[in-house]
Amino acid sequence: MLDTNLIIWQHLTGTGTSLYTLVANRVWSPAAPEGWRNDSKAIIYETVTEERHAVANVMRCRVQFHCYGAADTYASANAIYAALHDRLHGVIGVRVAAGQIRMARQIDGATGEREPETEWKYARAIYEIEIAP
Repeated sequence: MLDTNLIIWQHLTGTGTSLYTLVANRVWSPAAPEGWRNDSKAIIYETVTEERHAVANVMRCRVQFHCYGAADTYASANAIYAALHDRLHGVIGVRVAAGQIRMARQIDGATGEREPETEWKYARAIYEIEIAP
């Protein structure tokens, strides 16, 4: 079975990108590590839906990303949101060690979001991603 989270993580944490410059390997799914309190820039993502192709070993999923800026302003979270878009939107046929992202496109997003319990500011993006071996 394909590990969609690992494939996405390997692509997003690739070095030499503006996204890596901002968050390095602080890309977590489905939750941040215990003790993290929005004290460093990070992305937290989770798969919302998954659909496996009946014949081919292909997964189509919707993944929600929360971009946190480690500051009490929206600008930092929005910069990560933009870097995520640059790294993921429009990807076609990108191979990583665990598999391949056949395609990815942003289907929804919003900047200026705020966690109700913690008041942490973040930007949210939802992508449709197709994963293959």
